[in-house]
Amino acid sequence: QTGFDNYLDGIRTEAKAKIIGEVKARKMSPPDLDKAYELEASQMFLYRTMARVVSNRMPTKFVRIDRDRYSQDGTSRWKDLRQKMGVKLGQPVSTEEFDKMMKRILLAESLLRKETTEKMDEELERLQHTHAADGKENAKDMAQLPDKIEAYRLTEAKLRHYLTNLPKMGYTAEDIEQSVSLFKELSDSYSGNEAFLNSFAKYIRTGGYPFSFAVEETESKYIVFRNTGPRTLSRLTGEIGQAEIKVVAPILGLPALLQKTALSGKKDFNEIVNLIGGVKTTLEAYASNDYAQKVAHHLAAVTMSYFKKDTLAKGLLGIFNAEEKHSLAAEFAGTSNGVWEWDSIDIDRFCDALDRHPSRILPKQPYNPSKKPDFEPTYITNPLNGELVKLPDQFNHRKKDYEWFTNKLRNEFGGAVKGRIYDLVGGYIPIALVGLFLFYMFKAFKDWTEQKK
Repeated sequence: QTGFDNYLDGIRTEAKAKIIGEVKARKMSPPDLDKAYELEASQMFLYRTMARVVSNRMPTKFVRIDRDRYSQDGTSRWKDLRQKMGVKLGQPVSTEEFDKMMKRILLAESLLRKETTEKMDEELERLQHTHAADGKENAKDMAQLPDKIEAYRLTEAKLRHYLTNLPKMGYTAEDIEQSVSLFKELSDSYSGNEAFLNSFAKYIRTGGYPFSFAVEETESKYIVFRNTGPRTLSRLTGEIGQAEIKVVAPILGLPALLQKTALSGKKDFNEIVNLIGGVKTTLEAYASNDYAQKVAHHLAAVTMSYFKKDTLAKGLLGIFNAEEKHSLAAEFAGTSNGVWEWDSIDIDRFCDALDRHPSRILPKQPYNPSKKPDFEPTYITNPLNGELVKLPDQFNHRKKDYEWFTNKLRNEFGGAVKGRIYDLVGGYIPIALVGLFLFYMFKAFKDWTEQKK
């Protein structure tokens, strides 16, 4: 086998392990496991290829899109690279110096794109005047494809070439060497690091970077607007404006609305529900129903997290901690007095309001009542060898139509039956037990007194 075959076998092994794990966790139930393995392997290969395309053409992209808040240790790749360059050069590198080093590499990336675009134009012009009926010319083009792909790759040699042949920029030999050194460090840490590229492929596949990716890599003259109409850009601009008004502004105003609702004393969450409903309706029109429901779910989760009482505030435990703050609402208000805090009943009512809203913000169940049910197979794990076993069709279960629904919210935030039972047990049964204890204590005291007489 070739190295490429071994690489594909490794991806297939990872894909199979992932699918088996998700089936066992009840996250998916594919009709055909072998096809699911291959589909997952192809998706992994696709996104890993995309990550490597970025590393070849725009290696600085990996550090430019990162922020401190995205990192587990609070240090972005940009800062990490600047610190490594300081160690490499033997002295700290200031933000300004590092910015200049990076901008020189960015300039080289731009020149490479410009050069490649010119070559693409020449190639398209040549193909338009080539009529190879026998296919020999096409075969020749395919044979040259690896060389053409390799040509669109920023290397150390190309970086030196671009920076050296820009006399108007006034780059010194030291400037060029610093940028080349940074390019090497960037390659070692990120753009040439296989483990990082694989993790980055997973990051972009799962939507870790939700914005338009590699816009600078897009040459608009190669985009066909045939099916989008003559006012594509104008329409997109209008949609962005509507999103700012009907989505961004309400979300930015949600924290103030939560605080206002918590302190108003009305115990009315309709204004919050209407805000979430408006955001969901707009996203449904411009994006998709699934994405709109996801955002609505997350906004509802933020709301419940803000109002929900913690465990120590429920039942008799609340008597001993009456002066403490037991919710985010109380924390932001600075006191629990006069602050609306939610228990399981309030959470259930809020979820019910999301379902009953005119726009049906989130359904109660993960099923579409107007759609014919789809069923998927049920798998169990063979205890002897750990392999998945597909049960007969009689054991098939209904496939979910929605990922986000109110019963999911209830289970996540204690508004389901289990949470209500807990509140009931914690709130009333201890009082009943105390009452019974006092009753039998007084009865025993009375009997003892009568015996004395």
